[in-house]
Amino acid sequence: MRRQRGSGALAAVLLVLMMGSLLLGLSQRQQATRLALNGEEGRWQQAWLAAESALSWGLQLRWPEREGIHCRRPAAGGWRVCLLSPPGGGWLLRGEGGGKTHPVHHWRWVSWQHARLSALPGGWIDFCPLTPADACDADAG
Repeated sequence: MRRQRGSGALAAVLLVLMMGSLLLGLSQRQQATRLALNGEEGRWQQAWLAAESALSWGLQLRWPEREGIHCRRPAAGGWRVCLLSPPGGGWLLRGEGGGKTHPVHHWRWVSWQHARLSALPGGWIDFCPLTPADACDADAG
């Protein structure tokens, strides 16, 4: 009767265990990357919605009808809205969301009607419409 050593079977089991552990490690890394991307997208969506909310809120406020830039921030809400009077004329409302870490700005051309702001049709834009672009970076706190 021959004695079997079983070293081949043991090597096969160890190889399967090592490959399984490698695949589990790669799967965990891929899942961590997906979670990070989902979190980043969620923060971007919150900033986008905050900028939209700022524009809506800004249309409801009473603003001084004078040139320059005037900004307001609600007590709670995490956004800011600014009214600009560009050198070329007109009025531009800027909604800001996301703070300094994930800034999102939306713009809306507005006009004065009955001492209040009114959004112009087709006036919504998600980039600075002024030239030079640094005219949009003017800040009043």
